Amino acid sequence: MAKTGFFRSIILVLILAASAFFYVHQQVEIVKEGFIINKNAEELSFLLDQYRSLVYNLSRLESPEEIESALSVNEIVLCMPVRENAYKF
Repeated sequence: MAKTGFFRSIILVLILAASAFFYVHQQVEIVKEGFIINKNAEELSFLLDQYRSLVYNLSRLESPEEIESALSVNEIVLCMPVRENAYKF
């Protein structure tokens, strides 16, 4: 009779320990996923900012006046290549 009660209590302790282990593991995984989601959100925000900046720069560069003014600021003269300096691949 004493053996049965002892084994029941051991089984009960093991079940409680396993339940506690699985609960803690679940909470750790939830926290890890939260960190990953926050990191991905920051990356997405950074990439969206870069995209907006690039689209803005592209729209500015598409106008010939902007290209000409950018070249003149840097003192770059745009001229067509001479035929003997052009190579075909």
